[in-house]
Amino acid sequence: MSELIERGVGSSPLVEDAAWFILQPSLTDGDSPILGRPTWTIENSRLLPALVTGENSDMGDRGFLDKLEDQLRGQSDDLIAFTAEPAVRARASACEYQVDDED
Repeated sequence: MSELIERGVGSSPLVEDAAWFILQPSLTDGDSPILGRPTWTIENSRLLPALVTGENSDMGDRGFLDKLEDQLRGQSDDLIAFTAEPAVRARASACEYQVDDED
């Protein structure tokens, strides 16, 4: 993995650190841990919100993942991986590192 890139500290450094840990590899290395190629593109970052908000929002009583599956049906593997990567990285991080609850 590449070195961490210096960044500003927001109003919640712990949240920023966690987010950066999860997102940094895709943002700096560029390759998806799922597909092994870049998925964090401008196209995907614009398409995903368009698929799940506005006219495409699903306000029904089904679960989030059921709704998301319907909204992503027929989309490219790159967009589906882009959508899943933060959760995949968070899960891997939780398995790899133990959280210290002593704070």
